[in-house]
Amino acid sequence: MKYIPEFTLLDEVKSFQNDEESANREWHKNSMSGWHISKKWADVFKKHLEILTPIAINGDALAQYSVGAIYLIDCLYDNEEEAISNSKRNRVEMSKWLELAAKQGVLAAIDNLISSGIGMESDRLRSLYEANINEPDTNIEEWKNNMQLIYKLAYVQNS
Repeated sequence: MKYIPEFTLLDEVKSFQNDEESANREWHKNSMSGWHISKKWADVFKKHLEILTPIAINGDALAQYSVGAIYLIDCLYDNEEEAISNSKRNRVEMSKWLELAAKQGVLAAIDNLISSGIGMESDRLRSLYEANINEPDTNIEEWKNNMQLIYKLAYVQNS
């Protein structure tokens, strides 16, 4: 029985992913010095947030995950102080969007909620993980199997 749905990757989500990879490469190229997002990239990610949010509101799981990821990786700010001052609000937003994506079967959303999310749903997923996963993931296949198990326990058996 297959528990994880298939997703269509929209161009808007692809564009965000490409820019996130480019910004990350640029940061690594610059010896990872200073805050990880330049003003140029912060403006790009603000535009992605503006484009992706209505798509996420309409229920696209990968857009929901992408909006959550924008908040997760603090890419809306070109300085650390601003990111820190918005940290609590951003973690709430991140968790909200990741939860929506997780409920639709986005495994990375489940993983990020377990590791970084706040709120009751994140706590519930962490408890399921701790109660059911005995060994840490050592490869991508184990990670996928573990996240699929958490998805099944959290959302499939309760529906």
